[in-house]
Amino acid sequence: MPIEKYNAISIYDALRRQAGDFSPEWLEALIANTIRRLQKSINLDVESVERSIFTREYLRPSLDVLRTDGFCFLPPVSSDRLREANNELRQVLYYDSDDYFAGGLNSGERYSREQVPSTLRIAAVAPEDYEKIPSFIRMANDPYAVSIVANYLGAVPTISYVSSWISRPSDNALNAQLFHIDRHDFKFLKLFVYLTDVTPSTGPHTFVRGSHNSDRIREKIMQIVDHNKKTEVIKALSQVRLSDDFIFGLFGVTDVVNITGPASTQFLADTSGFHRGLVPRVGDRELFQAAYVLAQNPKDPVQKIKFNSFLDHYRTWYPDSPFGDSEILYMNRVLIDSGQA
Repeated sequence: MPIEKYNAISIYDALRRQAGDFSPEWLEALIANTIRRLQKSINLDVESVERSIFTREYLRPSLDVLRTDGFCFLPPVSSDRLREANNELRQVLYYDSDDYFAGGLNSGERYSREQVPSTLRIAAVAPEDYEKIPSFIRMANDPYAVSIVANYLGAVPTISYVSSWISRPSDNALNAQLFHIDRHDFKFLKLFVYLTDVTPSTGPHTFVRGSHNSDRIREKIMQIVDHNKKTEVIKALSQVRLSDDFIFGLFGVTDVVNITGPASTQFLADTSGFHRGLVPRVGDRELFQAAYVLAQNPKDPVQKIKFNSFLDHYRTWYPDSPFGDSEILYMNRVLIDSGQA
């Protein structure tokens, strides 16, 4: 291993261990710079990417909203892409998402879409079947979305994993249906795409506007707890599911946003802010999600989706992409087994 690559990885790992749950902005910037050093050490043309995506003014409105609110909408997915995805989903198997929390991705029985038991609250696509859904890989690699992500993170991102699931009406909320925060990396984003129409009654993604801002969280916490317990409470909040009463009491009603929209709606969210998938009251909700990080978190699910000639497909999908071949393969190195290096 080249010494500069070894040093970049060592520095990153050391910072990851020492930073704690809520890192200050200067440390996040240092992490991004470290990742860029790592990218350069494996011959990524980072400067050309910066020239092409970090200077585009048309990204600024979305970035400003994302940095302020913690989420921003993207142009809707085309009807052709949505139709392709729904056709591909008819070929895959699903499993009980509760089995994941109990025993991991590979636990539990598999069901076809038509055979999913009505008793399942959340039916997730089986991890081994994502190679049957190239539309999801295409959505996750959309250059417009990835350009916003790269600007937000300050470095070329890594697509950590993809996932898709159906949420069904239920009398109680469990796991990710309760307010919580994610910790996939020091800085990260998620892409959400609604595959069905989502109304206030069909389980919208709920985000607490501005709660991705760690300074704001500290300020809120200082208002309700003793100063000496601030750090303890902040760490506890990153590890638990929280009640509606707690969130509404801490942030107020106006900042708790239910994100609704027709099938094809897509948005980016910094889910280090408080969020949940609201339990549907009527009808199913189906969505797709992709996670973008600076470096793979060992706690995240490990996927390797076989996709022969991936780079050729990418160039067919996005002939005008600002990303070079090395950047495309780098972004997908954790997710895709393309047989290309």
